[in-house]
Amino acid sequence: MKRIIYILSAICLLSCKEDASKAPEGVVVTKDVTDISGNTAIGHGGVIINDGKNTKIQMSVFGKGIILSTDKSSLEIASHEYHSEALVVNGNLYVYAYSYTPASSKAKIFLPEQYAPNTAFDCSLNGLQYNTKYYVRAFAHISYGDQKVTYVYESYGNDIYIYGEIKEFVTGSYTEGSSNSSESPDPSIFVPVSSLRIGVLKEDLPSTIKSGFYAELYVNQFNFNGGVGGYRDWRLPTLNELKEIYKLQTQIGGFKQEVYWSGSVHSQDIYYYYWDFATNASGYASLHHYPAGYMRLVRPLP
Repeated sequence: MKRIIYILSAICLLSCKEDASKAPEGVVVTKDVTDISGNTAIGHGGVIINDGKNTKIQMSVFGKGIILSTDKSSLEIASHEYHSEALVVNGNLYVYAYSYTPASSKAKIFLPEQYAPNTAFDCSLNGLQYNTKYYVRAFAHISYGDQKVTYVYESYGNDIYIYGEIKEFVTGSYTEGSSNSSESPDPSIFVPVSSLRIGVLKEDLPSTIKSGFYAELYVNQFNFNGGVGGYRDWRLPTLNELKEIYKLQTQIGGFKQEVYWSGSVHSQDIYYYYWDFATNASGYASLHHYPAGYMRLVRPLP
């Protein structure tokens, strides 16, 4: 009787292993963060999709990126939103098919600057706090069906997120990070607002952007390419900061009676708030229903 039980158990184990081998496997690698300088850095990741038999197959990754947080336990994605938009920055075309919402408000997601079909990718991380420990985790968004990864639309197949290991790094000091280019820091290019502990750039960025989401991507690239005034820690103001900036617009100078994007996100969706300087009122817009907004960047004061 015992012998029969052992045989049945062995058959069960073998069949379970065989079934498991049919499931698609994704390997995401989180690489060390590099170019750490004050409040900016570059995160690196890699993606390999296997067919369950340790054989590389044609990649069909819908999205990939880096999740960053000061909390090690909050590095996961809650949801994603599909869209098909193109953004031209300095003559370069950037295509973003998906946007992602982190599971925790403590986390932030950074996407590669440009889509690339290869496995390795880089993401510029900015807006970091000085002398702070951060945790990063690479992720990939894939879809599978019929026991293999396939090119499918979001409406069918099984969407899943696969994650790499968690790595940590510490940002530099204010002195180390305040200048990240060959030019010396120039505090005359911004107006300090001591009540908000920010400096407000004296001029708008030259072009309008038709989405708060793309405005954030633009600022990421802007900092990655050297920023301005010797600083690479510029960001969009929050909605509350924009409200106060509106009150000080004469003192700061250079504002138009137009819409200005904030970095504040409405709800759990990718709807960004803006402040309309013509009507002194806030609003929010999605990726597909948007006004053309200006960007007035801010940076933290020590």
